[in-house]
Amino acid sequence: MRMGRVASIVAVAGCLCLVLFSSSSPAWAQDSSRIAVIDVQRVMRDSTAAVGMRQAIEERRSAYQKEIGSLEESLRGREKELAQRGLNISPDQFGERQREFQTAVTDLGRLVEARKRQINQAMGDAMQQIQAALGKIIEEVVAERDLTLVLPRSQVVFSAEPLEITDVVLDRLNQRMPSVSIALPEE
Repeated sequence: MRMGRVASIVAVAGCLCLVLFSSSSPAWAQDSSRIAVIDVQRVMRDSTAAVGMRQAIEERRSAYQKEIGSLEESLRGREKELAQRGLNISPDQFGERQREFQTAVTDLGRLVEARKRQINQAMGDAMQQIQAALGKIIEEVVAERDLTLVLPRSQVVFSAEPLEITDVVLDRLNQRMPSVSIALPEE
């Protein structure tokens, strides 16, 4: 008896679906939505501004690493000297030099953190510039094509090729923003 009831409910639901979806002018068919899909990750990865930004950031990161490596090497030399001289100097002098060494180590740690913050801030600022330009270009394409919805490619399982606006947006971004200013302090 229970199975018969479930089957009748399914049958009624099926009939309702047929009636709703087969009417001559259903509400959902009257909507003139125009949808597009954009691969934002690809645009942010492949635009000339983003590529140039990553290259400039990497060059600065390498310079910072070289600078920090040199300071670390200097500290290792000071540590070795402190260990060797520790036997030949008074405990007070040894304590003073050890404190100076610890201060230098702490200063280096602060410098490393400051350099990381500078790089992250510069990269974030540059990305915001690119995203702002990207947003304006997407708005233009939406207006030109009379679109009502633009979805990110990462949220779409499938879309037909005509729905893609990625190449158009990427080309415009490359034309309008071939590079981005990166605010990093000089070494």
